[in-house]
Amino acid sequence: MIKCIPMRYFIKIYGCAMNTADAEKIAGWYDQRGWKPAKNIEEADEIVIVTCSVRQTAEDRVYGFVNNLLKLKVQNSKCKVTVGSSKLKKPKIILTGSMMRYPLKWLKDKMPDVDEFKKISEYPSSYSCPSVFSKALVSIMEGCNNFCSYCVVPYARGQEVSRTFNEIVCEVRELAERGCKEIVLLGQNVNSYGKTNVQCKMYNVQFKTPFALLLSVLHEIKGIEKISFLTSNPWDLDDEIIEAMGLPKIDRYLHLPVQSGDDEILHKMNRHYTA
Repeated sequence: MIKCIPMRYFIKIYGCAMNTADAEKIAGWYDQRGWKPAKNIEEADEIVIVTCSVRQTAEDRVYGFVNNLLKLKVQNSKCKVTVGSSKLKKPKIILTGSMMRYPLKWLKDKMPDVDEFKKISEYPSSYSCPSVFSKALVSIMEGCNNFCSYCVVPYARGQEVSRTFNEIVCEVRELAERGCKEIVLLGQNVNSYGKTNVQCKMYNVQFKTPFALLLSVLHEIKGIEKISFLTSNPWDLDDEIIEAMGLPKIDRYLHLPVQSGDDEILHKMNRHYTA
């Protein structure tokens, strides 16, 4: 009798909470295809590396990790069938995330043993991990339009694109129904949510700033007990967002990367504010 064993995946994450959210989406894609998460790298049939390229050190860690994978041999256990001696094979290595901003040929030359290079956008956005979370990451926008002189985000993630208002509200309601108590709203600059391609006039509440409006609507969803967010850009933090943070469910923690207290340095950084 042939006993088939599920294919297994392992996801290695580098970088910020946005990358963790991307990894959850990838995990959901695997889960709905019948794959199971591997307990460790050694038992994985496919290894997905979610990369970060905000700092050189993050990229260097990816190169080191890929090099270490070359030494890895795992037991081919898709089915318990003995045909001669057991065969050993390398797992399939897939690279995704921010380093996909580089030309494909350059990546292949740099990491020839990676089997597949895949953009995050190639994973269907409708997939989410089916497990019940007490805390969930919810991406509300991606990209940045600011082009600070030291930052690769506009090149790695593109310019700002906000998810539709109703899409976010429906996702959070679904999470609440599945038992989620806390959500973390994610974006390269959540304060600028809704400045592009978002229609939210149907909600009759006091706020006109789209992000403040979003916070107030999510605040009313039953089952959600705490809402936090990151990251925030100082020059997009207006009075309405501060007022919305006074709602009982909104976390008082505010991640506000001011970058520098020196006006000359801020100018060189292309940060559009003074100390």
